Amino acid sequence: MKTIRDNLPYILLVIIAIVLVIITISLQASIISNQSAEAGAQGGQSKGIIYVLREQLGMLILPATLTPVPAVAAVATDTPAATAIVLPTETPLPIATDTPMPSPTDTPVPPTPEPPTPEPTATSVPPTPEPPTVAPVQPTAVAPTAEPPTPEPAAPVATATDAVVSTPAPRANFLLGYLEASSNCQVVTEIIQQIFQQQFDLTVETVAFTTADDLFATLAAKDEASRVDLTFCYTDPDDRAFLQKHVGFVIFVGGVFGQLDGKSYLVLSNATVKAPIERDLPCVYKFLKNLKFPDATLQGQGAAAWLEKNADLVRTWTSC
Repeated sequence: MKTIRDNLPYILLVIIAIVLVIITISLQASIISNQSAEAGAQGGQSKGIIYVLREQLGMLILPATLTPVPAVAAVATDTPAATAIVLPTETPLPIATDTPMPSPTDTPVPPTPEPPTPEPTATSVPPTPEPPTVAPVQPTAVAPTAEPPTPEPAAPVATATDAVVSTPAPRANFLLGYLEASSNCQVVTEIIQQIFQQQFDLTVETVAFTTADDLFATLAAKDEASRVDLTFCYTDPDDRAFLQKHVGFVIFVGGVFGQLDGKSYLVLSNATVKAPIERDLPCVYKFLKNLKFPDATLQGQGAAAWLEKNADLVRTWTSC
């Protein structure tokens, strides 16, 4: 009850709104029924009340921007409560006048004149000129000309890229010098060369000299390319003078390796060669120290024959 008492003003407003809606609908229905009766009296086609009511409601809810709806004129009836209702519109209706509007079809259009047909005219064709008569050309004798001599092809010029670059052969591991006049020294040198090649897999070359002075001078040389490394032709006491002359540049390796023809033979090397042999080729260095030829002459024997005959002796020298 308290809720109804608090909301009583709102309830009354709702009831009044409902009553007003009912009254408005009743009046509208009365007007529509009168219009339908009048249209039937005039011989027009009568519309049902429901159809007319729906049409009027649709016109009422149309937006103002659409085509304006003409006002509904009031119709006098016997009912005193009937009044004319005019629907408001925003756009005024146009007023008809007696001045006729010009139509696009009323303006006369002048006919388009056709272009005159050109009459054919005679065209003059210029005559074709005849080609000029040319006299035949008489052949003239042409004197033969001497053919130019055929130029000979130039010889190719050698360039730096065409030249073959000669690469010097690598130096042998050892160069052994000997005297041509001493047959025993030459045979011993050839025996050592074959032992180096066969037993130690070294490259060896022999160099012959005519004099002992040239031999020991080349042995004492500082230039590796022009020197010899070892010689087995030094004899004592005959070559002591050369030892004193090149002291400091030559050095002995081991002791006396043989007594041949009453002379003591020793291995003499360049001073810079002994240390690398001892350090890098210890088996070769041991072979040079173990080298001992028997007291006999080697004259008349070749290196290959001597090695074949003394294979056991050579084996003791090269054991490492």
